[in-house]
Amino acid sequence: MTMPEPVVPEDYDPEKDDTYMNLVMVAYFRNKLKERLAQLNEAYDDSKKLIRDSGAGGRRDTVGDDHTTPEREGEISSVFSKALHDEVVAEAIRRALGLMDEGQYGLCESTGHEIGVRRLQAVPYATLTVSEQEKLEQWGQVHINLSIDDWLALGSPAPTSPLPPNYRPVSASKTGFRPQSLRLNGGSRR
Repeated sequence: MTMPEPVVPEDYDPEKDDTYMNLVMVAYFRNKLKERLAQLNEAYDDSKKLIRDSGAGGRRDTVGDDHTTPEREGEISSVFSKALHDEVVAEAIRRALGLMDEGQYGLCESTGHEIGVRRLQAVPYATLTVSEQEKLEQWGQVHINLSIDDWLALGSPAPTSPLPPNYRPVSASKTGFRPQSLRLNGGSRR
């Protein structure tokens, strides 16, 4: 039997809480993540509608014109890019929620150290401390840890620069991230 989620007081400030990742703090961040995920899902639905209605769905800029204008193509590309970015963030949020369920939320995946409340306030789905994130970015990597197969499934070549010797990412396959879940052509969303 699972315990009920604690109620987070309206005036709760996790930065003033002395105990890192206690039940109230975890509930606070869970609420924050779920709220952001709901916003992203709504934006995803709006993007899907825009894509369907704007050009990919066959709308033409002028009567008899079988081609979209460069401006319209730019708008469609922008909507696709935003939808893809939103899906990546949504996957990171789902991953953070999974880490909460495992009791690992708020701990750096590379070092095991506390990520810190201030960082989690800014990026509640962060899985690395600021210093580990900076190290990773210096090595030319991204903050979403994908295997080579995941990169190829996304249609991108995998980054080739080596990772820092102490970096130990969690495999994307263990987190449930599947690039195939990115469906912008009316397909169902997991």
